[in-house]
Amino acid sequence: MKKIAILMILFYTLMYAKSYQYSISGGLIGSVADATVSYSEKGSSYRIKIDIAAKGMARMLSDNLKEHHTSYGSIKHGEYYAKEYKIDKTYRDIRYIRRYLFDYTHQKITKISTKWKREKKIHERKERLKYFAHNDILTLYHNIMRFKKKHKAGNYTIKLAGAEKEGGKLTFTLPKGKTFHALESIKLFLRRSFFSKGQGGLTLGVDASGIVKRGLLDNVKLLGEVTLKRTK
Repeated sequence: MKKIAILMILFYTLMYAKSYQYSISGGLIGSVADATVSYSEKGSSYRIKIDIAAKGMARMLSDNLKEHHTSYGSIKHGEYYAKEYKIDKTYRDIRYIRRYLFDYTHQKITKISTKWKREKKIHERKERLKYFAHNDILTLYHNIMRFKKKHKAGNYTIKLAGAEKEGGKLTFTLPKGKTFHALESIKLFLRRSFFSKGQGGLTLGVDASGIVKRGLLDNVKLLGEVTLKRTK
């Protein structure tokens, strides 16, 4: 069930919205999670927050998993520049927090991972990423959509914090025209152990206002496809 926890992150951390709700369904398991995405801008600053909660059978199998993702930073010429990205995850009696701190002066990203059990700290690790980027997982969608307005259909790569398993880069495709549920779409290619042969794709269907309405994560072991749908 830890695999489903990762799937929830992959879907919801790519969305741009004022305040919307989404649901995820996975194969025969049915609905596995609900999420609320909120976004705000003030002057040249932004803040994105995503709250995720497992439900149904997934809630039981994941020990009541809950995740909170936040990103804040600045906006320059319409592009987002992250200052801090934070993941706060709880299940059973475990709490795990991962923070990415962006230092633009020294061109470095510091990653701090801390774990608690029964409210007692049992582990903390601090490391510097081997690369620098101004994106995190939450700014990714907005900046790709901005990129999409000025570039032709094709394959591209983007650097971001939170993609260490991909070497700090993600590949994405801008298809031609409406290709996914009659919506404009983008597709990201991901490498994770829960994919068959280690690789899969995340396709997002975007409406005319730039909001994700549907999503599909393919090639998932055991489940096959995991789907995303906007509910409110």
